[in-house]
Formats: sequence, C-alpha cells, structure tokens
Amino acid sequence: MELSKLPFAIKDYRLESEQSTFLDIGSGFGKPNFHAAMQVYPKESIGIEIVPARVNYTMDQKFEFERLYNQILKKEAKSTKKISAKELSVLKEKHKA
Repeated sequence: MELSKLPFAIKDYRLESEQSTFLDIGSGFGKPNFHAAMQVYPKESIGIEIVPARVNYTMDQKFEFERLYNQILKKEAKSTKKISAKELSVLKEKHKA
C-alpha cells in the first residue's frame, strides 16, 4: 500500500525520541504499523485489532514472514561461512518482534 492511500501522512509524524511507541487502535491488517516502523522508526509499533478474521489473517501472514525470513538467515549463514553461531543468534535476537 502506498502512503498516499493511507488516511494520514505517516511520514509527517515526528516521534519524541527513539524510545517512542506507535500505537494503532483498530489496526486492521497492520499496514500503518509497517509504514511507521519503516519511516518514523519507533522503538515499537503496536497494532490492536479485535475482529477475529483480521487477527487470524494477520497472524498467518506474520508466521509465514518469520518462516521465510528464518530461511533467508540460514541460507546467508551457510553461504557466507563468515558468520559464527553466536553472531547468528545475535542477528535473530535483533530481528525478533
């Protein structure tokens, strides 16, 4: 989704600090949360949704993303052979969320 299709220009928001949290109540599928995470760099980007179908769909997408992302991390670790198990662990911890 392009920024122009969002109901507000997220890039115009300024956070108080790198410790700020972006909170979207009624987050639907979480698109504004992704835009916030990529453009205004909050410490956290939290979406709250109560419609079961939206929650289930979004969680399915999250698990699929994590599965693919972990595959990529493993392939990079095997192909470069320059990364230690400890460094891989640190990378996984940094990218958990």
